[in-house]
Amino acid sequence: MRQALAIGGWQSLAKVVAFFASVWATRCLGPQKLGLSGMVIAMMGQLWLFATPFLDIHLTRRFKALKSEEERKTLISVVFTWRLAVCLVLGAIALPIALLALKNDWMLATIAAFPLLLFVSNPATWLLMAQEKMPAHSKSTAIQSIITGLLYVAVFRPGQAVGSDVAVLAAATGVGWLYGWWAALGRVWPAPLNFRQLKAMLPVLSEGRWLIAAMLCATFTQSLETPLLGALASLPELGQYRTAQSLTAVVAQFLAFVPTLLYPRFIEWHKLGGNILWRRQLKLAGAAGAVTLLAVIVCFAISPLTYRVLYGPEFERAAYPFAILMVAKFIALISGIFTWGLWAQSEDRRIAQLMAPIAILSLALNVLLIPRLGMFAAAGINLLSEALLLAGAVWLATRTRTSTVDQRAAPVKTLDEP
Repeated sequence: MRQALAIGGWQSLAKVVAFFASVWATRCLGPQKLGLSGMVIAMMGQLWLFATPFLDIHLTRRFKALKSEEERKTLISVVFTWRLAVCLVLGAIALPIALLALKNDWMLATIAAFPLLLFVSNPATWLLMAQEKMPAHSKSTAIQSIITGLLYVAVFRPGQAVGSDVAVLAAATGVGWLYGWWAALGRVWPAPLNFRQLKAMLPVLSEGRWLIAAMLCATFTQSLETPLLGALASLPELGQYRTAQSLTAVVAQFLAFVPTLLYPRFIEWHKLGGNILWRRQLKLAGAAGAVTLLAVIVCFAISPLTYRVLYGPEFERAAYPFAILMVAKFIALISGIFTWGLWAQSEDRRIAQLMAPIAILSLALNVLLIPRLGMFAAAGINLLSEALLLAGAVWLATRTRTSTVDQRAAPVKTLDEP
């Protein structure tokens, strides 16, 4: 309870500051500039897929399984070094190409995107999760939001230069990154770098291959809509849609902490038996479902007026896509209760097999419908993907519970029995 209160307090403070500051920044940039920087961040996100690549859950399990402090230090050093090396290689290849190929309007956003890539690809999130220091992780993200908001208010003015929002994000993320590593290790740089032992990452990658596949599929269903909207529709429409994404991200970051905070509890409940974990998940999902129903009513009722007042007529068209995305984030909270419960049981392969067809369907629908329906298609497909993931996660959790109960109920054979 104390952890939840600490997380809620920091996130509430940060999101209030970030919300009003992002409204000001949006008005200063306008749809075209906001769309351009959104495309740069989206392209950076594709590089981020290679640098991370979604191993935090597996690294948390591996860290907690290690008994020796020396082995844990080696794991931290190898993971940090590997992610840094991948980012530097990708930057060395992509940055010159981007600077030569893109127009001058893209330069500031492109240059600022690469330090941002370094920070978002190599945070201390997995280590803080393993150390059960989630309030520190919450404080790290809150610091990023507060600094971003303060810089927006202090620096941004109408007619703001394109790409300046990416520079602000890079600076704020860097400060949060430093705090995260300080909270985890008592220092801001997890030295020493360990280039000689980079091959030690190979078994880690192999063990986490199903988790990597699952998280790649999740990314396809949630983030590819951004570059596709900019490429298949227009940059101004992407700029409008980014306001919906930014507002829902404020809520989504807070909601995402709920299943991650419960993850250690899921592991312990699973040890007590499949039925106990299942009953706890149902109770949590019921509470989350009630909140989701209320969110649906409120979002669709107030979003048109809210957009008109906050952003003005330039962005009013994104009101209902915002409401749709908000509902999707609350559904993601419910599915996260079951998905993280499956991860607590090391069901990485089944989750990947569930997510793969959803990702393929999402990509196909985005390519087919975005040219016709624009941001409404992007938001609607996002909601559909989350709903399908929830249905699949509940089905998998039911099967896993049944098999666990059957295994526990099965009689134990003696050596004399055939």
